[in-house]
Amino acid sequence: MGPRAAILAALLLAAPVGAIAQPAADSTAAPADTATFAPDSTALAAVEPPSSAFRIELLPTGEDDETFDDDEIFDARDAGRDMAPPPWWMPDSPTPRATTSWLRYNRVEGFTLALRFDRALDGTGFAPSWAVGLGLATAADKGVWEAAVEQPLLRNQKLTLGLEGYRYFDSFTYGDDIIGNGENTASSLFLGKDYRDWYEAEGGSVWLGLRTSPFFFARFGYTARDESAAPVNATWSLFNNSDPTRPNPRATEGQWRAWDAQVTYDSRPRRKRSGDLHRRSTWGWIEYYARGFGETGGGGLGGDFDAWRLGFDGRTYLRLTPDQDLTLRILAATGENRAGGPLDPQRAYALGGIGTMRGHDFRSLVGDHAALANLVYAFHVFGASQALVTVDAGTAWSEGSLFDQKIGVDVGGGLQLGESGISALVAKTVNRSGSDVKLVIRLQSAF
Repeated sequence: MGPRAAILAALLLAAPVGAIAQPAADSTAAPADTATFAPDSTALAAVEPPSSAFRIELLPTGEDDETFDDDEIFDARDAGRDMAPPPWWMPDSPTPRATTSWLRYNRVEGFTLALRFDRALDGTGFAPSWAVGLGLATAADKGVWEAAVEQPLLRNQKLTLGLEGYRYFDSFTYGDDIIGNGENTASSLFLGKDYRDWYEAEGGSVWLGLRTSPFFFARFGYTARDESAAPVNATWSLFNNSDPTRPNPRATEGQWRAWDAQVTYDSRPRRKRSGDLHRRSTWGWIEYYARGFGETGGGGLGGDFDAWRLGFDGRTYLRLTPDQDLTLRILAATGENRAGGPLDPQRAYALGGIGTMRGHDFRSLVGDHAALANLVYAFHVFGASQALVTVDAGTAWSEGSLFDQKIGVDVGGGLQLGESGISALVAKTVNRSGSDVKLVIRLQSAF
C-alpha cells in the first residue's frame, strides 16, 4: 500500500460516521470557518463570514457543546488571526479540546478528507492552544497538513505569540467570503458549480496577538510561503455532467514573503452552552463587525512578489422591530504590484455574482481596487420565512480612481427560510441597459 492509500485508509477508519450537514443558526452568529491558524493570502475575505457556517462533519468531537460567554477571552481562532479565512478543517468555534474530521469537494482537490486535533485557549491561564491537521486531496493526489501553536505571554491571553506551518489548497481573494466550504461542496458535488478559484500554498508564519476585550483582536506577523498554480482535476458531479467545468485561473507561482497585520472588532453574539444565541432585544438591537488589514511583501524581505494591499470590511446588523432587520456591509480594498502590472491573480479583487454584486455575472469585475456596499432589508411574511430586499453597489478596477468608474447598482428581492436559512431571490443591474435577471439560490445568508 502506497503512502497516499495509507493516509486515506487511516482517515476513513478514523471517521466511520455518515456526513452531517449543519447549517448556521443565525446570520449574525459566530460562523463556521472562523477558527484560523492559516495565513491565507485572501486578504479581502472576511474572517467570520456567516456564509461559511454550513459544514460537513464526519466525526463528532466528543466534547461538550461550545461555550461562548460575554466575558470570554476572544480566541484568535474565533476572530481570525490572519488576513485570511481559515483552512478548511477548522470547525465553527473552538472547544477546549476537539477531534474533528472534514470532507469537501471541488474541481481542484476532488474529494478531500482530513482529520484534525486541537486545543483552544482556556481564557485565563498560560496553557497554549494548538492544532494538528492531516488530510488527502484525492484528485490532486496530494497530502494537506497543518500544525500550529499559540502561547499566551500575559495573563488572560492579552498578548500571545503564535507559530504555524501548513500545506493546503487556498482560495483566491474573497473566495471564502463569497461562499462557505459546505455550501461550495454541495454546489460542486451536486451541480458541478465550484464558486471558488484555487492555488496551492506551503509555508508558515509567526505573529504576535493582542486582545484588549472579548470583542477586539489584533495580529501582527510575518509570513513566508511558496505558492503554486493548481489545475482542474475533478469534473464529475451527481446531476450536471453536461456543462463544461469552469477553468481554474492560473495563479502566479513563486515565494511570498510579507509583513502583515489585521485588526478585528466583533460584537456579534457568541453561542451559549445550549447552542442558542445570547438573548437579544426584539427592538432596536445593533451589532457590529469590522476588520482592517494590511500586508506588504517583497522589497528587503526577498521572495518573488513585490506588492502591498490594504482593506476594510465593516458590517452593521440592526433589528428595527421584532419582525424587521436591516443589514449593511461596506467593503473597500486597494493594492499595488510594485514590480509593474496588475496584482497577481490570487491577490486581485473580484466582485460579481453570489455574495457581492448579485445582478452581475460571477467574478465579472476584477482589479487592483474594489469598493462594495450591500444592503439587505428582511421582514417577516409567514411562519419562519421572511422576504428579502437587496441593493448592491460597487465595482473593481485597476486604472484611475473610484470617481472615474461607473458604479454598478443591482436590486433584488426574494424569500428566505428563517434568519439564515435557504433563500431564493432574483436580482438585476438597474443602471445598465439590456442586463439579464439573475436567479440566486443560497443555503445561508451571504454575510
